[in-house]
Amino acid sequence: MKVKGSTITGFLQFVPGLTYTKDDFILYKNRVYIVTGPSYDGKVSPEKSKDCTDYVAYNSFKVGSDSDSAIVTSKSIFGIVKKYFKGLTGNGEIETIEVESATTLDKYNETGAYNCLVRKEFLAMLPVGYYLLRIYKTKGDTVLQEFISYETGLVVIRNLKNSGMFVLPGSIKENQERIYLNLLNINQRVKDIVQTDKKLREKSFNYLNVPVLKTGERKYLVREAEEDNIVHLIFFDRSETETIQHSKEVYVTSLTKGLKIHLTDLDYFTTTFENSDLTVEVSRSNIELAKVYVSRGNK
Repeated sequence: MKVKGSTITGFLQFVPGLTYTKDDFILYKNRVYIVTGPSYDGKVSPEKSKDCTDYVAYNSFKVGSDSDSAIVTSKSIFGIVKKYFKGLTGNGEIETIEVESATTLDKYNETGAYNCLVRKEFLAMLPVGYYLLRIYKTKGDTVLQEFISYETGLVVIRNLKNSGMFVLPGSIKENQERIYLNLLNINQRVKDIVQTDKKLREKSFNYLNVPVLKTGERKYLVREAEEDNIVHLIFFDRSETETIQHSKEVYVTSLTKGLKIHLTDLDYFTTTFENSDLTVEVSRSNIELAKVYVSRGNK
């Protein structure tokens, strides 16, 4: 405190209007406060001043203040426990949470325990209901979520890192059958995906861009066409004000001779296939055969 221009640090009774200095201890209403600001003018009580802090709170054991001389209170103990083990409440029970999506569930990734209500069946192996949810986090950032059903004894373990799941169906026959049916369903889905992929590969076509040779004012030659195959033709109809694109496909056979295909009501082109050469002739010189793609089937 300030006394006749001198600073004396001490343990003092609160007196309104008296000037206190940093590290002074002040007794007020049976509680001890410490001056943490540069000074405290005593105009308001210590509990209301920003320059004073409750001594116990100031010295409580907490993260960043964990020396051997720190004061351990029931509140600080609870805070420490909650830091290292999530889900506890002040009355000794575990917190109740509700989840209805994997996104919500992924947020619970710290070691702890919860009373968990699964509202929707968003995971195939986790039916709707109440579970004891226990979470384990390792040093390598692997997080396991263990669900234990209160009603059926079902145990589901979920790995957040790779989304893998492990199931212990318990002793209830209905639950075992349900898990078995889910596994059959997943197996069938995998088979369907593989079969669909196979069919798409068999039916898909790979197109190869081939060169186009202009042989006349309205004639073009494509030399890499193949019989019994599809040729995709792209035309540009150019004028002074705009360019219009036309795309057409032609199925090339040995009978493709003078085949006429319309681009518009008035404009067209003809195709003739002979000895692996496809000749294309357009109806007007303004129409340009710009690109040709030859199908190579599923090769």
